Amino acid sequence: MPAEIHIGTRNAFKQQEHQQQRQQQHQLAWFEKMEDSPAKKLTEDAPQKTIPRRNLGPAAFLIPVSVLLPNVLLVVLFSDIVVGLHVYTVFASRTVWCIGVAFCSVSFCACVGLYVTSWESWKSGLLRVLLAVPVYSLACVGTCLLSRDWPEAPVVVILFQIPVLICCLRATYHEVEYSKLFFWVSVNLFAMAAGMLALWLVWVLSPGIGGKSNYWNSATKDLLIERAGDLYREWKVPMGDQSVQLDYFLDCQSFVKANSERLSQTSTLLLSEAQLSKRSTACSKVHRTWFLLWVNPFIAFLVNLILASFLLLSTRYRKEEGLKSVERSLKAFILVILSLLLAMWVTVSVAAASMQLTATILAFCVAAVVALCAWIFHLLRDEIATLAETSPRMKLLVGFATSDWFWAGAFISLNLFLIVALLVDALKQKVSKIRGAKTTHRFSPYVQSVIEVLQQRSATSILCKVNLLCELYFLFSIGVAKATMVFLSWLNEYLMTLEFGVVIGVFFIIAFTLSMAPPVPGIPIYICAGIVISSRAKTTAVGYGGGIGIAIAVSMALKLTGVAAQYLTGFYMGKSVKIQQMVGVDQVAIRAVEKILRSATFSFPKVAVMVGGPDWPVSVLCGILRLNLWSILMATCPIIVVLSPCVIAGALMVGPEVATLTTTSTPSNSTSMNSSAGAEAEQQIWTTLSSTALALSALVQMMSGLLALYYIQEVVIADGPELEQYRAEHEPVAALTAQEKEYVDAFRGVSEWSCLGKFKQGLIIVGTSLMVTSIAVFVFLDAKCFRPFTVTSLISENFQNGGLDNNVLNLILDPGKVFLAVFGVACCFHYLFEKLCARAAKRHLHAKVRPEP
Repeated sequence: MPAEIHIGTRNAFKQQEHQQQRQQQHQLAWFEKMEDSPAKKLTEDAPQKTIPRRNLGPAAFLIPVSVLLPNVLLVVLFSDIVVGLHVYTVFASRTVWCIGVAFCSVSFCACVGLYVTSWESWKSGLLRVLLAVPVYSLACVGTCLLSRDWPEAPVVVILFQIPVLICCLRATYHEVEYSKLFFWVSVNLFAMAAGMLALWLVWVLSPGIGGKSNYWNSATKDLLIERAGDLYREWKVPMGDQSVQLDYFLDCQSFVKANSERLSQTSTLLLSEAQLSKRSTACSKVHRTWFLLWVNPFIAFLVNLILASFLLLSTRYRKEEGLKSVERSLKAFILVILSLLLAMWVTVSVAAASMQLTATILAFCVAAVVALCAWIFHLLRDEIATLAETSPRMKLLVGFATSDWFWAGAFISLNLFLIVALLVDALKQKVSKIRGAKTTHRFSPYVQSVIEVLQQRSATSILCKVNLLCELYFLFSIGVAKATMVFLSWLNEYLMTLEFGVVIGVFFIIAFTLSMAPPVPGIPIYICAGIVISSRAKTTAVGYGGGIGIAIAVSMALKLTGVAAQYLTGFYMGKSVKIQQMVGVDQVAIRAVEKILRSATFSFPKVAVMVGGPDWPVSVLCGILRLNLWSILMATCPIIVVLSPCVIAGALMVGPEVATLTTTSTPSNSTSMNSSAGAEAEQQIWTTLSSTALALSALVQMMSGLLALYYIQEVVIADGPELEQYRAEHEPVAALTAQEKEYVDAFRGVSEWSCLGKFKQGLIIVGTSLMVTSIAVFVFLDAKCFRPFTVTSLISENFQNGGLDNNVLNLILDPGKVFLAVFGVACCFHYLFEKLCARAAKRHLHAKVRPEP
């Protein structure tokens, strides 16, 4: 090897560190700009001046009231324990919904007006409060009045008042010691969580109306439906050539709501496909409403518990203890962030088995990540600048919060709201200039500081990462998830015609082939195993229970076989220096994983990584790192704790009954209707049990994945210097990195925003806009783009029975086809932009080496 390349490879490990140090200087400058008092610094050696803190005082009484009041309002007004059904019925009126829209519109305009007039800088605090409270109250009331379309709105608004009131108390009693105040808040929240759970359990299990308990079963559901008759009648949907009030028995039972004919004792109405969709949507909203009436106290219990846990973690920070306390707080905070990110991955995996709730959970996780980042920055912003230079955890956190990937994720999350916010902020700055403010900036100081940070980063890099994140989301959550679901549905239908032994063999081969594809998650495969094998076993001597046991055994064998095959794939792929470079075998994080995986066979960290990590990447990485295969397989065996609930969930989707419900009936045939309703209630019990088993599996996988991330983080922080050391076996990787550095630098240079030119700038801007728009439509309007379809649905069935009319392309509705085309155009723009930049980089390198004439 030439000497200059050898020297270059020796220094390759330091180049990325130097670049990160330069970026941290910009980051520290931004944090210092955000400080009200930049001179305030914490050091471990310098003694801290203790500020006198007074006792809780009135806060000791106001905190329990702030916690109790929202919970009482939720139980009284929006749960079936008191008058929730009556309130929801009143709010279901179209007139009330219009009033809610008006309230929200007025409050939004008022908020914009207050912001534009610099409300936060007004001298009179009393005037600020007198204007802010009515506007905020109007927004809350207006949102609650929208429960006709969003039954969850009152729950979210009322429970949101808990952190709002806590923040108000913190601002009012800011002299009280932080840890003392929030510890008392967490105690009250824990007590309230226990009280709400106890109240709900007593109400569920104790005898209610007619001596019946409120335990979730067919009797409870029938009682709710009977009492919710007025709620159904508030909905009028187009049927045929007229608008008709909803009736549960005629419109919303599972065996009639898909029928294109509405049969009653007085008339027969023919419904178009659009009218069927509207009726189904209306039924779903009413169903969600009376289910929320039953479950709202339990939701309050969960929210109180989560808030209490988070605030208890926050009390670990004690300012007088200096940076050590900050380190403890950051450690807990990073774990919470990692758990939320892991929840997103698990949600995307489960999406392949069901199309419901994925977008809601993802939106909640994104919102929680943003809220936690804002909270920790507000709490520790005085210490961030110091810690960013000394703390490995702070370096990790600051690096994440200021990386191009973070900004790309923020851009995707905010999308249209970002444009509106910038326009409003620019208007605010205009008003400030009219009022005499001397400034040349277009935006307010805070927004301008964020823009200055973005100007120091590469706009091209952020936009390209926006495209990559959107493409990855589409690949896993839409493309692979829906394709896998349709394929497994077809497989389920096809295998039912074969002998039981043949079913097991064919399923194993096909599932093994799927497991070798990197984008396909394991969860839907295990669910399908429970559906196919247990359903086929019901008609044999093996039986339903035996079929579940066999399905678990087959899934376990499938997992271990897949790990071995993926290991061998990585083993032979790992001989390529380019593959090693792409995996990052010379990077600290991968070396931390390697150190964990080389530990004892049944060490807890190793089992956590093998069980909690993504199926394909972890096993392939083991092969690339040349780890012991037998040890890897042994450490994978506890995966049975994760896959067993998935298999059971799939089996419970079909239930133990051999016969399936195919009866269609008219209202005049009461016996048939009652039989069908009973079968429907029976099926819903199995569906509920299936959802519980699937949630249990997701929870176990999240816990193991969180433990894996925790141990990786600890190894990176504890053994960072050792993992950064040069290794001779990675010499070829470092050499390849050094050889490619010139091209990478040239690509970075020609893709700088100022060097792109109008055509390339327009290409990436238009492409990114189309990409983000199409993904937003797929996330929030999934039901408008794709037909409802699950693993248990049959492709051969017609639309009315939940099938695809024997054509898988019917899964995509017309709006979905339009936005799939938009997404495809955006991908083409991104590909063309990358190719043009690559060509420009090659021309730049060619011009550098060409001798001058």
